Amino acid sequence: MKEYEYIHRNKFISTGATTFDEIIESIESVLNFLKKLRLTDKVKYVGGAEDDYATFITTDEETAKEYGFEELDYDDEEDEEDEEEFEDEVLDFDDDENKDELVDKDEAADKKDKSN
Repeated sequence: MKEYEYIHRNKFISTGATTFDEIIESIESVLNFLKKLRLTDKVKYVGGAEDDYATFITTDEETAKEYGFEELDYDDEEDEEDEEEFEDEVLDFDDDENKDELVDKDEAADKKDKSN
């Protein structure tokens, strides 16, 4: 099932406003958008407002299109490969000549065993 995400930030609501009325209009526009979003019953708030990244999710493609949601791309195989690759690498700071290089965990363990 496809999921779609919309991230709302309050930080830029009134950017570009030059008058008191324009600031109010900007805030009212966002308020009306969020109220409409809530009324769809097809959107779930998943958190983030406390960090100014309010995140909303929907599985309804029409709702996503109407409100400007972006499709989430969960590429599990690629994520698993990246995670495995990361787990197989470790920074070795014990050897001055390898300070900035990534080395295989086994090589790092062998070096430590030889130095002990």
